[in-house]
Amino acid sequence: MPVYYLYMNNERNINPATTAKSEVKMTTSQNRDLVVSCLHHSGAMRGRLTADQQQWVRRAADGFGEITGRDDESLDMLWDWSHVRDSSDRAFGRMALVLRAMLEA
Repeated sequence: MPVYYLYMNNERNINPATTAKSEVKMTTSQNRDLVVSCLHHSGAMRGRLTADQQQWVRRAADGFGEITGRDDESLDMLWDWSHVRDSSDRAFGRMALVLRAMLEA
């Protein structure tokens, strides 16, 4: 499995070597649809990602700000759907980019 590098303050958020097939420009709506499909409890693609992969994607969200901690409180916030749902369009773009790279791998 490739290693995913998140660069939260950069337009690109994963290692360029792993994103060749994921460079397709997606609309905000398409990005949101993909994220909801993979991460929401009722999503059509729920279960295709491991917990570790989901955590990578959720760390790209910004609904509660950037969450980098590994303590219980940080992990609770990370796994709260509101953290994903309330994210900016840019964060949905980052999450979708990471998801496309993972799903293509």
